[in-house]
Amino acid sequence: MPGRRSKSEKKDTADADGEKQLRRDPYEVLGVSRNSTDQEIKSAYRKLALKFHPDKNANDPKAADLFKEATFSYNLLSDPDKRRQYDSSGFEAVESDSQELELDLSSLGAVNTMFAALF
Repeated sequence: MPGRRSKSEKKDTADADGEKQLRRDPYEVLGVSRNSTDQEIKSAYRKLALKFHPDKNANDPKAADLFKEATFSYNLLSDPDKRRQYDSSGFEAVESDSQELELDLSSLGAVNTMFAALF
């Protein structure tokens, strides 16, 4: 269908430096199928983690990036709720769910002062 994006399509994201990078499908990163068991996902992650761990590849920034990508993918797929959300709606559902609510206490006046005094 035109206009419909594939779930395995790469998504643009900005890294810490503000540079654009592509985010790969977590199943593709770990080299597992969509119907893989939790144990298969864990095993695939461990293999990649050992291969690309920063302690084993201290002078290789690409290995560090691959380690981070594998860790992100494992964290997503090892959580049943996040995995279900990703499978149904892709990265958009997971990202919107993971944005934390920021609490602004500055508008509370005296309550804010008392709260700040406690900590």
